Amino acid sequence: MGDLKRLQRSGWVRAGVPQPESVADHSYRLALLALALAPRFGIDAGRAASIALVHDLAESRTGDLYVHPDRSDAAARRDAKRKEEARILADLLGRAPGTDEWTGWLAEYQTGSSAEGRFVRALDKLEMALSALDYERTYGIDLEEFWESAREGLEPGPITDLLAEIRSRRPALTKGRGTRWIYLHGFASGKSSNKGVFLRDRFAAKGVHLEILDLNLDLEGREAFRTLTISRILATVDRLLDGSMRAVLLGSSLGGYAAALAAARDRRVEAAVLVAPAFGFGRRFIERLPPGALAAGEFETHHHEYGAPRRVSTGLFEDALAYPEFPDLRCPTLIIHGRRDESVPAELSSRFAAERPNVRLVLVDDDHALALPATLETLWRETASFLERYLL
Repeated sequence: MGDLKRLQRSGWVRAGVPQPESVADHSYRLALLALALAPRFGIDAGRAASIALVHDLAESRTGDLYVHPDRSDAAARRDAKRKEEARILADLLGRAPGTDEWTGWLAEYQTGSSAEGRFVRALDKLEMALSALDYERTYGIDLEEFWESAREGLEPGPITDLLAEIRSRRPALTKGRGTRWIYLHGFASGKSSNKGVFLRDRFAAKGVHLEILDLNLDLEGREAFRTLTISRILATVDRLLDGSMRAVLLGSSLGGYAAALAAARDRRVEAAVLVAPAFGFGRRFIERLPPGALAAGEFETHHHEYGAPRRVSTGLFEDALAYPEFPDLRCPTLIIHGRRDESVPAELSSRFAAERPNVRLVLVDDDHALALPATLETLWRETASFLERYLL
């Protein structure tokens, strides 16, 4: 049953919610809601909480299965699911004391044969709506389909009224909240990027979740550094922002350039922080390829995330040539760049900032890695100050 702590709820995964709750998380809060609300309605709180705690135990074996209500065989599938869950729970418990009581609680939930069972079934929908509200406020994702599902799954009653009251306050509760924070790492880097992890931890202390995208993966989540392109990075960001209301993009080197391109074409991006952005990536780096690389169509480079050489297609640079060297970036933007940058000259960022009143440029005494402790502290201080209104 411990697997339930690691089993993510499939609906939130399907909706693209970052770090969604586990089945155990859901059952725990459902039990707390039962304990808190049952006395208001003359319901046995202990029995209701017990039902809440056992109602999804079988998913430790079945997984969090989802039956789409529009399927022609939805009713038959739900019935089969209920029978399988009852069988699995009995098998999990074996001859343990209280087995009949536990399986009875599950039956009450499945059939609604008791006031407590019906109450927990209603609370299950309310808990889903509360989770949707949590994610909307945290990540800026529009989860209307889950609010509709909660409403449609409830029969008229006090929980329906409570859901309606919460839903009526939803616009006010999500106003000014829900900005999605995304970090794009540099070329041949990854989710353990020094600057990405540094910023993620500093933002976490402010109660903000910074998502570090793994640009080494393709759109299906498979390792695909060899076929990395700017177009794929932008498609990954597009997919991540699908359904979002607002976003702040941060990026370093190649990721900084990609973040600028993404922000230039998506009005939901309200601000950008670019760290040594690799403006003109395609043209400048194609000139620096090893001899014969273009003819071979690929070359080998050291990959910092993997700690070993990896091959990458020259299509990365050819694809980059299709994009402007200096994106038409209109949102408020902060650039941090090292004066001694040997890979991307700071002059590029200076030129970019000089032409755009919406861009603030901070030059530091460092190279492209920007790894000096003093530099990292400057990076955080400038970033936190620049994004202060989004951190409130």
